[in-house]
Amino acid sequence: ASATARYIESIVSSSMSTTAINMVGSILNAVNCSGVTNCDKLNRRDCSDVDYSCGSCLEGFIGESGSKNTLCLHPQSLAISSTSKVSNKCKDDSDCGALQYCNGTGSCAKISKKCPNSCSNQGECNFINSHTGLLVSQCDMTFTDCQAVCRCFLGFGGASCGLSSAQLKQKIKLRQQMLSSFNNQSTHSTTSQ
Repeated sequence: ASATARYIESIVSSSMSTTAINMVGSILNAVNCSGVTNCDKLNRRDCSDVDYSCGSCLEGFIGESGSKNTLCLHPQSLAISSTSKVSNKCKDDSDCGALQYCNGTGSCAKISKKCPNSCSNQGECNFINSHTGLLVSQCDMTFTDCQAVCRCFLGFGGASCGLSSAQLKQKIKLRQQMLSSFNNQSTHSTTSQ
């Protein structure tokens, strides 16, 4: 176990104080923002809620909801792109409409949603239907009923597959101990009143 995990285990007990519970919760819920840059160029808030992801769209911009690394656009740019005649042929991204890019064959293509941190190269990115949970073959930025999720390779876990199985099990164990301590403290607090 890591030094942080050993430290947390040393302070987690059934008689854990509220301060200790808050501290352990903060450590367990810490967000890894390493490698996240240029959120402003995506018109998104800085990384703060989800590992390896920019925050939600800035005020006045629209895009994929929640913490993502995808572009948020001003509504006016969407109106311009939908009314202007955009060719399907391109030399670069500027020849394509909003939420499109110029692919390797010289054609405009829709931008697909992306998984966080490319699944840390420890999993594969899958598209699923948000209502059924079933796999779908496409999940473009314009689709509201699908999402990109990581399916981690054996031995890895977490939303971005950034944790080893051992790290994930350790986090789960510590969360359970913390919740048990909180429950015990809460029960003790109500019975002593």
